Amino acid sequence: MTLTIELSPEEELELAAEAERQGLEVSDLAHKLVTGTAPVRNRLAIPPGVPADHFFFTASPEEFDRALDEIANMNLDVPDLPDEALRRESIYSDY
Repeated sequence: MTLTIELSPEEELELAAEAERQGLEVSDLAHKLVTGTAPVRNRLAIPPGVPADHFFFTASPEEFDRALDEIANMNLDVPDLPDEALRRESIYSDY
C-alpha cells in the first residue's frame, strides 16, 4: 500500500532529523511510526543531561514492558505500608 501524507516544512525537517538520529531512511521511520514500532522519543522533550540513546527512548514496547516487570519483581519482598503511615497525623508532626 502506498500512502501520501502532506507535511509542513517543519514537520518534514523534524522527521528527517529523527530518521538521521536513528540511522534510518525517512520512509523506514515513517513506516515504524505508522505501525507503532518507533521509539517513544519522537514526541517527548528530553531533559538536559539525558542521552538521546537512553533505554526509555530506544526500547521497543515489549522491551519496556519486560523492564517494568523486572522492576516490579524486585519489590516482591517489600512489606506493605501500614494504613496509619499514610494518615495526616503520621505525615505532619504539627497536625
